[in-house]
Amino acid sequence: LQWAGPLWPGQPATVLIEQSRQQAPDHPSAWNARLRLDFPELGAVEIGIRLDGAGVSLNIFGERPEAITRMKSGLTECASRLAAAGCHVSGFQVGTHPEHAREAGHEPA
Repeated sequence: LQWAGPLWPGQPATVLIEQSRQQAPDHPSAWNARLRLDFPELGAVEIGIRLDGAGVSLNIFGERPEAITRMKSGLTECASRLAAAGCHVSGFQVGTHPEHAREAGHEPA
């Protein structure tokens, strides 16, 4: 499923949701979602979500260093809220999107 449009007036977004193929009978398939936003104060942000038998894994990428710093400062609170909602967080990463890092001549954070 892919969708692109405004989340609210002036805030465009792109959402992609797909089911991964089952690797083996004893390994259930996983769901992957990717959300792309472009905020006036944070710049472009991409959120990757993977939901599988191990729990939920989040990868949050930004293009601006100040946005990455702000997002990293909220990691603990976000993980706590997900846990309180019954979600086991199996992975959490915030950094520079590999594509943005290569374009700027840096290694991904």
